[in-house]
Amino acid sequence: TTNNGTAVRIGNHAAGSSFAFTAVTASGGSGHGVNIFGLGSPGNGATHTVDLGTVTIDKTGAGNDGIHVINSLGGPVRVAGGTVASQATALYVMNAQVDMTFTSLSSDGTNDPTAPGIMLSNQLGNLTVTGDGNNDGNGSGGHIQNKSGAGVEVNRGDDLTFFELDVTTSGDGYDLAGLNFGGHFLRGATIAAGGVGVRVSDDSGTTNVILDNLDIDGGTDGISIDSSGTSSVVLTVADSTVDGTARGIVLVNSAAIEATLSGNTVGGVTPPTGHELVGITNTAGTLCVDPSVASNDFSAGTATLSADVGSPLVVVGDDQTAVETANNVTITAPGPGTVTYSSGCP
Repeated sequence: TTNNGTAVRIGNHAAGSSFAFTAVTASGGSGHGVNIFGLGSPGNGATHTVDLGTVTIDKTGAGNDGIHVINSLGGPVRVAGGTVASQATALYVMNAQVDMTFTSLSSDGTNDPTAPGIMLSNQLGNLTVTGDGNNDGNGSGGHIQNKSGAGVEVNRGDDLTFFELDVTTSGDGYDLAGLNFGGHFLRGATIAAGGVGVRVSDDSGTTNVILDNLDIDGGTDGISIDSSGTSSVVLTVADSTVDGTARGIVLVNSAAIEATLSGNTVGGVTPPTGHELVGITNTAGTLCVDPSVASNDFSAGTATLSADVGSPLVVVGDDQTAVETANNVTITAPGPGTVTYSSGCP
């Protein structure tokens, strides 16, 4: 426990080291609440275990992260629960293996607006923010606010679950790039972004992304999904309200996307003339959109679902009329590719 400084600092220990705490409490300024570094990787035999127990961390001042873990791939850094708040980055993980569960992660960037609220770079293992478990959008998973860049920034991340974690930023809300194999869940959040509300981009591997019960207001696009290289993105957007000044939902594919859209309201407010509520660009590979699980409301706007398809696009449904009627959508395909209707994704 510390009222002004670093409660736990572990770095550059010999292979086989083990550290265990029942609880960690840190507050005030002057350094990260928890600072862990240099615990190696399995390849060089540097295996470690760090158990932080339940954490209660509230750090103030620029550059003072709540939990800061870098270059520690040799074994999991574990958190069993608790809350972290910081005026810099609540959780910073780079080149590290973790197994962490929090009730909430919060960051107010008034004194450090350029620092993301959560930063993950080559994060292996599991990260979960539970909130109160109700998935009702009450912000119990934390609030990241007053940021000039991304609220949550991921560059190569493993299994991620964020429940009821709100973001307010002039940049992108959630910027998720290079998600690794496994499931990634974002549920029950309110996102107000000057850029894209939720951006997912991937260039390799298979990624399963579920966006559920979200309220998104994007300054450009509400949701943007970009699959390239050898990636395969399986996407579900369900029971959400999505609006963007440019487009509501954007699917850009040159690899493989399978998108299921159900029970959403896209458009929120009346957008400008020519607004694409769902914009699809398919330059190569396979892209399948299934809006048939439950009807969506794409009724706001003048241009609704616009598909620029250089390669075939598959839409699940009996035919164009049936899909348009069920979802209040007009499907247009100005590109050179074809749009086909099928009973399911190939």
